[in-house]
Amino acid sequence: MIRVATLFHVTHMVVDIEAATAFYRDRLGATTYSLRYAEWEGRDACFNFLAELCLETVCPRVAELPAGRFVRRYGQDLHSLAWTIEGDFHEAVAFCQGKGYQVVVPLEGYFFVHPRDAFGIMLEISTAAVRRDPRVTPGWYERWRHEHPLGLLWTNATTFIVRDLDGAISFLQGLTEAPLLGRAAAEGRERAFLWVTDHAIELVRPLRDDVPEARYLQEKGPKIYSITFRVRDLERAARYLTGQGLHLLEHHRGHLLIDPAQSLGARLLFTEEAIPDDPRLSRS
Repeated sequence: MIRVATLFHVTHMVVDIEAATAFYRDRLGATTYSLRYAEWEGRDACFNFLAELCLETVCPRVAELPAGRFVRRYGQDLHSLAWTIEGDFHEAVAFCQGKGYQVVVPLEGYFFVHPRDAFGIMLEISTAAVRRDPRVTPGWYERWRHEHPLGLLWTNATTFIVRDLDGAISFLQGLTEAPLLGRAAAEGRERAFLWVTDHAIELVRPLRDDVPEARYLQEKGPKIYSITFRVRDLERAARYLTGQGLHLLEHHRGHLLIDPAQSLGARLLFTEEAIPDDPRLSRS
């Protein structure tokens, strides 16, 4: 089993790192800091912190390397979810290989399970952790919840669109023994939520062709789709976002989406609704 210590980050591929940093910092209020250029990956990057989430923006400079190939194929979009794990790195690699998964190791200390073996779930598994983490600052979470106009409580879930929901659930549980919080079909989608240490992953299988997830699946295939933030007051959050010049769309009932054309291709949703049996509800 992979022992997940924490959600490391969610990666957002962009074509302009300065524009991405300005979006998260100036419009959403994120605390940001740039990472050094990674020559082995041919990319610039920046960490952006929103409530408890670290969102890594990555901008490729070399079209022939994996980050560049991703942007060429998908455009600006969310790319992957990364875990920090406990235990030995090489044991984690061997565990995944023992299950028959193709493992890609770009550099010592982190690896990817190929999404073809993971039902479209792009996972980065690492022994690294965030350095200079602003979330340890006293009052960090209270500021997001009570002082910032967005009123962010936490990240409800990171969502992956899949064709095989049973297979995707089995994949995640086979890696981590993650408990299933809930599974239901409504509004043209079948959804499942799993809890992994300190965060939720949502898996969505479209049931109708007219829902946004079905159009996305047809265009891009199974992959990471969105990040949903839970807010204290959706109307207040919407007023703040529109005041920042952002156009909001109703994605589905009770969930507002920043127009992806303005969020550099990332699908960022906001809702007051909690996910089923969220363990954080008892601590809030």
